[in-house]
Amino acid sequence: MGKPEPGEVGAPPVHLASPMSASEENRGAPLEPRQSRSYLRWLARLIIGVVCFFSALYILDWRRVLQTLVAIDGRAFGLALVLVIIMFFLMGVRWFFLVSELVPLGFQYHLRCFFTANFANVFTPANLGGDAYRFLMLRPHAKRTIHLIIALLQERFIGIAGYAALYFLLLLWFATIDGGDFSGGAVSFLLLAGVLAIALAVAWTLGVLPQIGRSLPLVRNRERFVALVDTLMLASRFGGMRRAGVLLGLSLLGGIIWTSVPLIVAHSLGMQVPYGALGTIVIFVEFIRIVPITIQGIGVREGLFAYCFSLLHLSPEKGFLIGTVSYFALSLGLLAVGIISRLLPEKPRAH
Repeated sequence: MGKPEPGEVGAPPVHLASPMSASEENRGAPLEPRQSRSYLRWLARLIIGVVCFFSALYILDWRRVLQTLVAIDGRAFGLALVLVIIMFFLMGVRWFFLVSELVPLGFQYHLRCFFTANFANVFTPANLGGDAYRFLMLRPHAKRTIHLIIALLQERFIGIAGYAALYFLLLLWFATIDGGDFSGGAVSFLLLAGVLAIALAVAWTLGVLPQIGRSLPLVRNRERFVALVDTLMLASRFGGMRRAGVLLGLSLLGGIIWTSVPLIVAHSLGMQVPYGALGTIVIFVEFIRIVPITIQGIGVREGLFAYCFSLLHLSPEKGFLIGTVSYFALSLGLLAVGIISRLLPEKPRAH
């Protein structure tokens, strides 16, 4: 006779698992080393950001800064906040264009994921948390995981390309219409323009070359390297000039809206700052914010605003004020889109 199956006469008793949840079982258990290190890095970035912010405030005329902050016009700040939300909506449309064919779940669901991801960016450096959230949420529905990774890379590429194009235009505006001076430390703005031009040229070259695994026999046996470069090549291709033009146009429009926010803030504080100079500084700071130094670049972005103002022979206190209020509006906009995301459909709707 065979061994009795569970539940039959003579079978050994079956010990059911405790209904206690995993969270209750693990309550009080120490964090895994990887989780602990991740938490410590997050905390360190937050502390660094807070220290940088208050250090910049202390170095500047902090009494004057605080007095001016109180005088900001509420209506102008409200307009700036509305523009930030519109900017996120346009970026959500851009994301839908990139991913709709790969994950056909409907515009509202993708907008919900995009808004929730941007809300997650409040707590993570360099918008990495938002990318991870979208990947985890959409991976079960994607036709192929690699296609979703490529879409995330394409979003970064087209965003950088749009901001780079706007940066070139703003530099030209500042040099011609505003009569800007790039002497001394202000040459940093021209150096960034050179780096961006080289980066765009490399990205364009990757987009037009055949896949490296098929064209370079010397690296054909290095599978990981070939896969990485081929993925970057695929991410540099946007499915035709028309589609690339739409994506780039949305990026440019979003950049114009975002550079308008500090301009509105400056006027509401009674400060006259040339748009070319202000827009150049905004895009310059945004590129520096890509480096994950602190959470959302807190402290670094405001200090950079003050430093960039001094490079262009403007008041650093004004720069710190404009940067602080503008990024406060951005943070409130992130919270707002997080709330809006809760009003959108939670369940995906297949086309």
